[in-house]
Amino acid sequence: MRLDKYLATVGVGSRKEVKILCRKQMVRVNGEIVRDSDADIDENNDTVTVDGAEVVWKAHHYYMLNKPAGVVSSTREGKSVTVLDILAGETLTGEPVIYGGQEPAANARSLSPVGRLDKDTTGLLILTDDGPLIHELLSPKKHVEKEYIVGLRDRISDADMKHLEDGVDIGDEEPTLPAKVFRETDSAGKCMQPAGEADANASAYIPADEIHIVLHEGRFHQVKRMLGAVGNEVLALKRIRMGNLKLDANLQEGRYRELTDEDLELLKGSRSEMEDLTDRQVYETSIGPVCMSKKEYADYLDALEMQKK
Repeated sequence: MRLDKYLATVGVGSRKEVKILCRKQMVRVNGEIVRDSDADIDENNDTVTVDGAEVVWKAHHYYMLNKPAGVVSSTREGKSVTVLDILAGETLTGEPVIYGGQEPAANARSLSPVGRLDKDTTGLLILTDDGPLIHELLSPKKHVEKEYIVGLRDRISDADMKHLEDGVDIGDEEPTLPAKVFRETDSAGKCMQPAGEADANASAYIPADEIHIVLHEGRFHQVKRMLGAVGNEVLALKRIRMGNLKLDANLQEGRYRELTDEDLELLKGSRSEMEDLTDRQVYETSIGPVCMSKKEYADYLDALEMQKK
């Protein structure tokens, strides 16, 4: 890889700025001063320093953002602040965007959000430049779970919660897939702390009721439409989990951090049993043709083997 591309990729500066750094003899490769910014280096084995500080190249970047309300989950927006503006520390027009005084993330503008959160929805949003991982997490065939805390206008009945779990008609061609709906505690209003005192899994609203809902799909305004289908209304919505990765409880709204190796392992290991349950076909069995999932068929074969023993 060319040195200027390497340093631009890790966020040291533009290629023009990197050329100036090289001319000032501020860039070294394996301890040797490099004056030519288009010199070739081995990004996996060479040690590169700028003004004495080592610069480490990464093929991909991964960030967790606790998205605040009023920010849109897009890469470009004419008027509203975007999630990329938060990581870049400024809007595309150069206006400062500061949450908690964080340093801008390297290559913020090359990142993409993994899925979308509505403008008024808060919580966990992953941003990365790893295209294959984005596809893996968003593929409709994978049914990666997304968990939300939902603040409701009215107290919801057990019957309505069961209805949501079974799937409801929200005006699409098909009803929603089965979901998980539950209360974490018996008392409503877990997220009633005033702004500034709430932790990362809390918001400053006072709902009549609060539930958790776990989805295996991602339709437009799905949670709001599902609650509307049972005669309720969503007052506040916060995503707290995607697949196996939970929102960091220490990450305040508007702040972000890089994913750790453990975070990334959890995220890449995310899948849902729903994938097995929806991938159904007809298999021949001892009692004739039966429609079942691949997992159910594998369990059936295991049971046959156990009988033989």
